Amino acid sequence: MDHPQRRGKLALAVILAIVLASLGLGTQALAQGKSHVLLRGSSPAWAKPSNEIRAASKTRSVSGRVYLKPRHKGELDALVRAVSDPSSKQYRHFITPAQYRSRFGPTSSDVSAVKHWLTGAGLHVTNVSAENRYVAVRGTVAQAQKAFGVKFKLYRHRGKEALAPAGDLSVPKQVSDKVLGVTGLESPQPIVKPVKMGSAPPPPGFRNARPCSLYYGQLIARYKANYKTPLPKFQGSYRPYAVCGYVPSQLRGAYGVTNSSFTGKGATVAITDAYAAPTILKDANKYATRHGDQAFRTGQFSQILPKKGFVRHPKICQPPGLWYGEETST
Repeated sequence: MDHPQRRGKLALAVILAIVLASLGLGTQALAQGKSHVLLRGSSPAWAKPSNEIRAASKTRSVSGRVYLKPRHKGELDALVRAVSDPSSKQYRHFITPAQYRSRFGPTSSDVSAVKHWLTGAGLHVTNVSAENRYVAVRGTVAQAQKAFGVKFKLYRHRGKEALAPAGDLSVPKQVSDKVLGVTGLESPQPIVKPVKMGSAPPPPGFRNARPCSLYYGQLIARYKANYKTPLPKFQGSYRPYAVCGYVPSQLRGAYGVTNSSFTGKGATVAITDAYAAPTILKDANKYATRHGDQAFRTGQFSQILPKKGFVRHPKICQPPGLWYGEETST
């Protein structure tokens, strides 16, 4: 015997199935959604409907990097807390890079699983970084959409046309415990273009205004220097003047290098920055010798310049000279 309530439920199910089919959300798509995990926040903030131009061509080229998670994250987090806690027996008992890679670094099997997923979608693996940190891929929009389960569209960004996913990326559940994040799939227009450019003279060096504190909280900003007019309070209290700046010995002490066996011997440090300060070596040597350190010896310092210079974006980047202080202090 047919029951009215049962007939109502059946009719509702049929209507729901028709609606889902019309939206392209059939049972197969729903099942696929359940088999994937979203990477929250992986879509750029500017990729929103109000900026949308049109769907991206499926044959357009894209490239990106899939970064891998460390293994045993709970154990790693506990270790980080322990070596930073003065009450812990492991305080300052840091592990070496080799020990980190052995205990926590992504393995070759992790890389293989991620590569299998990406190549299964048709993407081409172009590189696997040292220590298995990321897998670089290249392919078409159609292949990226298949791999990451999201449409790609063109948007207006900074007055230009830019490609981006139209929502958060997703990864299959079977590799979700191995994927930390994905970068590079969006392609905003660059804000600089290569041109030849002569060197610019450095501006006067940055000087922290006086008075300044020798340590945080030393001098409280109640009055201006040589003035009796009280300064305004912030959230009900006066604030300290900024610190004058730390010298190399203080920085080494803060990072625990002073009483360690680390000397920096055999290590190479590379810093990438915009433009090239023409007085960087002279400035760095003056800073070092003024505070009790040695100047660079012959062969210890080199400045590698691109074959072509860069010109700043007229509305976004500062002039070259204003970068020089940052480069030298870094």
